[in-house]
Amino acid sequence: LNAACDDDIEGTFEYSPAAHTILNAGEHELSVKFTPCDLFDYSVNEATVLINVLPRNLKFDLAQSVIVEPGSMLSIELLDIQRYDKIDSSFDCDPPLGTLLEADVQYEVSVTMNHTDSHNYSSTTKHITVKVSSAILPTICWSPPEHITYGTPLSDAQLNAYCAESIECTISYSHPIGTILDAGFHNLEAVLVPSNVHKYLHSTAQVRLIVDQLPVSLHWEEPQSMLVGTPLSSAQLNATCLDEVEGQFFYSHHQGAILDAGFHSLKVQFIPTDSVNYTTAECTVQLIIHQPRQLELLWNTPQTISFGTELSLSQLNAQCEEEIDGVYDYSPPFRSVLPAGEHILSVVFTPYDTFNYSQSRKIVNLSVSRAQTTISWSKPSSIPVGTPLTDSQLNARCNEEVDGTFEYSPPCGTLLPPGEATLTVYFLPSDATNFTSAVATVEIDIIPQLPLQLTWPEPEDLVYGVGLSTAQLNAECNRNDVDGEFEYNYLPGTILSSNVHILSVTFKPANVSQYSQVTASVQLRVLKAPTSLSWSNPPAIQ
Repeated sequence: LNAACDDDIEGTFEYSPAAHTILNAGEHELSVKFTPCDLFDYSVNEATVLINVLPRNLKFDLAQSVIVEPGSMLSIELLDIQRYDKIDSSFDCDPPLGTLLEADVQYEVSVTMNHTDSHNYSSTTKHITVKVSSAILPTICWSPPEHITYGTPLSDAQLNAYCAESIECTISYSHPIGTILDAGFHNLEAVLVPSNVHKYLHSTAQVRLIVDQLPVSLHWEEPQSMLVGTPLSSAQLNATCLDEVEGQFFYSHHQGAILDAGFHSLKVQFIPTDSVNYTTAECTVQLIIHQPRQLELLWNTPQTISFGTELSLSQLNAQCEEEIDGVYDYSPPFRSVLPAGEHILSVVFTPYDTFNYSQSRKIVNLSVSRAQTTISWSKPSSIPVGTPLTDSQLNARCNEEVDGTFEYSPPCGTLLPPGEATLTVYFLPSDATNFTSAVATVEIDIIPQLPLQLTWPEPEDLVYGVGLSTAQLNAECNRNDVDGEFEYNYLPGTILSSNVHILSVTFKPANVSQYSQVTASVQLRVLKAPTSLSWSNPPAIQ
């Protein structure tokens, strides 16, 4: 605003727009009004000019290059931009702000300063080289761990790697905490993952860990002394693994082995099924095989006994020569009944103290004679002559109730003559091996019978059709004092045919031992019965 009056007339200039007005970029008309001081002599005058307002270039300073650490973020502060105008502006970058810068990469960054009033301000662009240094490889510190035994889980005692640079990071292991490794050599690896993966590289480290086999412990108590001749069993071969590890026990002496008397060393080797992680183990115990002392038995040969005698203390009376308690086992046992003949009795003495004394045996001979049989036979009652011998007389019996056969002489059914007779019996036992035969006799009286006579008159003729009656059946005994029965060959009432018939009778006395039977007979003639005719006089005829 520098208008001037050519006539050097004093006055005032009034501009539009006024001084200090900030014009927007572009072409503008400026006007001025000159008011002279001497308005009387001079007139007011006006003039206009054109002015071109250019947009303002934004100014900032930027270094040609910067070196930054890997993982840095592209920012205004990182580029160290120096502004000269404190105006409302912004910066655009390529690559954009906020970009993470990778290690070992050189970035050509263009920075443009922009104003919100792009009409009045022009953007300014500058370039800078951003060099990113190499990423840092962290150092893992990890000392080789001490040996551990199988079954020990991995813990901080082994997995204790750490970063020497003390950066934020995560360390993971190839074998995590709690892992149980087999016995042997193992390479443990640690992987370090930094939180800032742009500045720091992943890092690994290895150490060797030796896992020793777990020693196996055996428990085997000293077995009790045992008697010679006793086979080895699980009572002696009973070693156990205290660690409850599966495996096999191999003994120096197998089950069933019989050892000699004396001291013996029993050995066992335990071989675990998992031979990788467990050691083999061995153990030794001492076993005493005891030889018990033999005892002498005293046993005299027993006297002969007869068949049927039960074995008792009279025969089974063996004794130990020493006062040692025990059990006597006889064969045959008590109360046995042996057959007649020669026998061997045996005994086995088992002492209660079988540890110090062994079983003893002894035998003796025993003779068993046949048992005597005896006969009981009472004298039979007298019988009348003519009475045959029956069981009533031949009734001998064996007192010992032994089965057998009785043979009589004379035999059953024999009729003996009057007088005194001798009856003999022979008893033959069925078991002739164990029983003797026997003989016995008795006397019997045969009473002679008194004779009787019958009187029976000849009966009168009988007409056919008339039955027999006491008129015909009327025999009488000559002894009225002898009771008995008359048995006729025809019963009363019988009607006989017309003919001559023989009537017979037997008188049987009631006392047959004193009287004998007597018979008699008579003839009876049966006449034909007469017939009668009925015939009335017939009527007259011509």
